[in-house]
Amino acid sequence: MRRLLPIGLLAASGLLGPLFGAALGPGLGAGLGPLPAELEAAESEESRPRYVGRPLGEALQDLRSRGLNLIYSTDLVRPEMIVEAEPTASSLHQMLQQILGPHGLEAQIGPLGSVLVVNKTSDSILVTIEKPMPDQAVFGWVEVEARVLSDQPIEQVEFRLDGRPIEIVRRPPWRIRVDVGVENVERRFEVVAEGSWGAEGRAEVITRSVNFTDQVEVALKQLFVTVTRNGGPAPELSREDFTVLDGGIEQELVTFERGDVPITAVLLV
Repeated sequence: MRRLLPIGLLAASGLLGPLFGAALGPGLGAGLGPLPAELEAAESEESRPRYVGRPLGEALQDLRSRGLNLIYSTDLVRPEMIVEAEPTASSLHQMLQQILGPHGLEAQIGPLGSVLVVNKTSDSILVTIEKPMPDQAVFGWVEVEARVLSDQPIEQVEFRLDGRPIEIVRRPPWRIRVDVGVENVERRFEVVAEGSWGAEGRAEVITRSVNFTDQVEVALKQLFVTVTRNGGPAPELSREDFTVLDGGIEQELVTFERGDVPITAVLLV
């Protein structure tokens, strides 16, 4: 007696290709498209194919034989392209992305469930520094925290202070603590993120120094002076005719005014 298996079990057990290969073409065929991740068969490390060091086209052919309906051009997948690292993902789709990424390629879902290999639309890495803030003055131990956004894996994030490398972090959170000293000066913080596919992103924050404004309030002192000559007032004297000493030190005359009574001149020092 033959036992009938549901189509999902056939697909997961690898029997769907032999049964329907003539009708659907290589792999699973364009009509069914790639299997969802939950139906992809888990493989042991012993039975899993090795891709590192193999030509990229050969690796794609292997993935096609395992169920991915791949479509690509030899203009993109060139003979000299070699798989640079062994994929670590468990699903075929994620393995495909890891294999394609270092070559500036990516996979996109095409018509009828096909998978298209195309040029990667963006390799950019967006880096922002969340701590410290630009309007902040920093002294002593300071926490530096960055946010890194990217489609590709991040190899490392380097933190720099005033142009000098301080520390390299290889996994999130992207955060360090650094002693900047006690000098009241501007500080330049830089964060440089490097991706597995060669892209780089960076950000910079310059913190400010503290501005001190010295204000000294000095009360004016009034000196009332009466000058006589031959028993009478001497109104012809001017500011330049007077010198005021305080403890033997000459003082600046701020104002000079004449009065009628009861004094002849008023000095403010």
